[in-house]
Amino acid sequence: VGRMIGFLGYCFDHRHRSLAYANLKIAFAREKKTSEIKRICRKVFENYGQNLIELLYLPKIDPNKYITIEGKEHVAQALARGKGVILLAMHFGSWELCSFVSKLLDHPYKVVVNPQKRYSKLDDLLNSYREQAGAQLLNPGTGMREFVRSLKNNEMVGMVVDQGGKTGNLVKFFGRDASMSIGAMKMGVKLDVAVCFCVLVREKGPHHRLIMGPPLEFKKNGDL
Repeated sequence: VGRMIGFLGYCFDHRHRSLAYANLKIAFAREKKTSEIKRICRKVFENYGQNLIELLYLPKIDPNKYITIEGKEHVAQALARGKGVILLAMHFGSWELCSFVSKLLDHPYKVVVNPQKRYSKLDDLLNSYREQAGAQLLNPGTGMREFVRSLKNNEMVGMVVDQGGKTGNLVKFFGRDASMSIGAMKMGVKLDVAVCFCVLVREKGPHHRLIMGPPLEFKKNGDL
């Protein structure tokens, strides 16, 4: 059903299809044929359709059945320091399934979420689903004190890196400048907290692999 919804979106949502195709062409024009880029574009829409169904079905999903974890020892290593861990993710794959991290690792997990002011009712629904999946929510504006307290309690806190906006750092992404958030890195350096990069990859159908990398290494040189 999700793939079909995505395919219909690909067929009829001309504005977003053109935008997606243009971005893919920027990334892959030198190495892929036009036909292959169009196929990838269609797959992007189909994957988003699957993401939508999984999001709406979130309270019913058994995470142990559909999500396998690779690298959980890295998070365990970070938590052994007793200072908590920042799980640095991005909007990739069916990212809302990361709300199950607490149930998968049997450890408290909180996530920083930006409120959707234009769609408050939808925001309330999504937040209730995230909480049912096991995540505790932190507001980026008012939750900084709770953010620090959570880390001091040796808990896991999730943040995203791929929406830096005007305050982010520009880094090369497929040869173009992209704004990435630096909040997690700043907090990691300032509080001496481990930061582990995580990404959720769709393996096949409803099955996913959550890859957790080793703690990033920071070198303090006096220039934050």
